[in-house]
Order: sequence, then structure tokens, then C-alpha cells
Amino acid sequence: MNRRYQLRVCELLDEDARQRLLAILSRPAGEPHSLWDQVKREPKRSTVPQFKDFLGHLHWLQQQNVAASAFAEIPEAKIRQFAAEARSLDLTSLNDMPERKRLTLAGALILKQVARALDDVTDMFIRQVNKMHHKAEEALMQYQVAHADRTNALIAVLREITLAYRAKGSREERLGLDRNAAGERRRSDSGPVHGP
Repeated sequence: MNRRYQLRVCELLDEDARQRLLAILSRPAGEPHSLWDQVKREPKRSTVPQFKDFLGHLHWLQQQNVAASAFAEIPEAKIRQFAAEARSLDLTSLNDMPERKRLTLAGALILKQVARALDDVTDMFIRQVNKMHHKAEEALMQYQVAHADRTNALIAVLREITLAYRAKGSREERLGLDRNAAGERRRSDSGPVHGP
């Protein structure tokens, strides 16, 4: 059964996709890591620089996902099985396999890694937004505490103006009361006024 699926995937790969997958499964001379190691990379801590870096990794993975359409008719459970097997293999072990199996395992893992990286990026973004929201709440609370006296003074002026407006008398008399209330509040806020 696996052989049939592998043959089907390889039949649907065009030459460009085949060559790109084979390039991922080779290690350039003198390089300590291969592109296969990069395919298997996991996200690091959720910091802003790491988030930006992992977005770049996701973009790179999407460019390597050249075999996605070849798996359209393969059951999801089988794709997961191929991807899990591929994840457990190093480059040497993978390259000891027949080409049809090697290409199928590589294609399946890349397909799953793209989906997983999209989930990881979404989680990282949500964590960053939550951190920003928490910091904004803390900053608002600090601002409110720092400006509580001014807020209370403004509320007191508003109360006095409202009481003056509701007082009996003509509009001009109430307006005079209103000005007096605001003026008194301003004088009390600025401290004692000394005469000449």
C-alpha cells in the first residue's frame, strides 16, 4: 500500500519539483547543516526578533512545498505517517532509501511543516498581542493613578457647575454662579492668593 502511494506521488511530481526535493536532501560540501535540517526546524521563544525570523522560515518552507498537489489524493492519516517517519530520519538514512520513498517522505514532511509553522506563527502572534495588551493595561493603570488628583478635581468642578446650573434663578444668575464655582475651584487648585 505504501509503495502504491509513493509511486502515485512520484508520478505527479514534475521535474522541477523532483529536483528541488532532491536538493533539500543533499548537503553542500563543507556545510555543517543541510536544508533538510532547516525543514525540521522548530520555533524558538516567542520574542519579536524570533517571530520575525520564524516568519522568514515559514516563507522559505512555503517555497519548498512543491509536492503539495501530489498528495491531494493521499489519505491524511497516511500523510501524517509519512511525515512522522521522515521527521525521525537523518539525511544519511533518508538517502539510503529508494528515490520514490525518499521524495514521498520529504514532500510529506514539508507539507506538514508548512501547516505546523502556520499554527506556530499564529500562536506567536497571539502571544505578542496578549503581551502588548497586558502592558497597555498596566500603563493605563499607572496613568490613572498618577492623574487621580486631577481627575477628582475635574469631577468636583463638574459637580459644582451642575449644582449651579440646577439652582433657582435666572439664566444670567445661574451663569454667574457657574463662573464663580469654576473660578473658586481654579483658585483653590493654584493655592492661596496673596493680596497686594
